[in-house]
This record gives sequence, C-alpha cells and structure tokens, in this order.
Amino acid sequence: LYLDENQLTSIFSAKDDEYWPSLQVLMARKNLLNETIPSSISNWKNLRMLDLSTNDKSKGPILEYGLPHWSAIESIDIAQSGFTGTIPDSELRFLTTLSASGTQLSGSLPETLAAATNLEILTVGLGLSDTTMTGTLPESYAALTALRQFSLVGTKDINGTLPASWGRTWTSLQVLDLFENPSITGTIPSTWGHMSSLNVMRLADTGIQGSIPT
Repeated sequence: LYLDENQLTSIFSAKDDEYWPSLQVLMARKNLLNETIPSSISNWKNLRMLDLSTNDKSKGPILEYGLPHWSAIESIDIAQSGFTGTIPDSELRFLTTLSASGTQLSGSLPETLAAATNLEILTVGLGLSDTTMTGTLPESYAALTALRQFSLVGTKDINGTLPASWGRTWTSLQVLDLFENPSITGTIPSTWGHMSSLNVMRLADTGIQGSIPT
C-alpha cells in the first residue's frame, strides 16, 4: 500500500484489524496524519517495510507496539514525525534500517539491537529541548558490522565514553553523527582510526576532551 505525498489525516482503523495482518509494505510519508497509532498494529506479523516519516502530528509509541511482534521487519522510517515512546527489546535479525531522527523518543538504546546484524542505518534524536534519551552508548553495537550510518543527535542524558570496540568492527561506517550530546565524555579512541570508510564524523557540542588520535 503506497500513499506517499498526499493530504491524508487518518489511515488506521481498529475495525480493519482482520485485514491488516496480511500487509507487507505501508508507505505513507509526507501526509498530514493526525491520529494516535493503535496498539493493534502489533498484529501486522508480515510487515517488512514501514515509512510514516514527515507526519509531524502523528502520535503514539509505535515502536513499542510493533517491534516486539514484527519478526519479518526490514525497514522502518518514522523520521520527522510526532511519534513518542521507546525502542523496546526485540529480535530483529532482518532489520536493515531504523530511521527515527526528528522524533521525541525516550529511554535508552537497547542492548538487544546488537542482534540486528544486518542493520545498515540507525538514526535517532531530535534536539536538546525535546529528546530525553538516557543510558550509555552500548559496547555491544560493535556487532553491527554492516552499519553505514549511525546518528544520535541532541540528547540530554546519553552519557559515558565513546566505545573503543566500535572502531574495530565498524569498517563500513560512512557517517557518524553524535552532535549535541554534552554528557558524552572521555577521549576519541585510537581504534576509531580503523573506520576506513568514514567520510563524515560530527562530534560538535559533546563533552569529549584530549587530543585527536594520529
């Protein structure tokens, strides 16, 4: 079902539950969705691709409802939308894209996301005044060897140091963006020199110190 770039305000209805579970692809980016996502989306067992990006009036904890149940999911894009909630613990072995920049997510980055070894794009964060993510940068994400883009922008409470283990395995990474994370401290690990595909690294407005490794 492809509904991109229209002026739809609502596409979900509880009475449609008996039909929605067959859905594999839903693309509805750049609409005017102004509704709360129903918890019944957990029934979409066959969903592979979901794009609800650029719907800034949409509401609800969509990832909490869906991720624990969407075992076939490959791509999720909810960037620049009004969705809230957390990223729950889930087994997502087919996931290649999780794009949630410009959303007001909270909570921490789950360690279990490290099991999504096909993940190529992981983008989260909005701005210091709105995003309240907590915790640390997980060392376990070193297992994401296919990662090409990692962005965690403008969080209030993500803290700790930059994991040295990421540099040893993220050799395919092209974009690393940790802009506006003032509670991230410590130094840049020398192992990050192994990120041989890197062409953008943004560490502005963080709490890192020391020198740039040779």
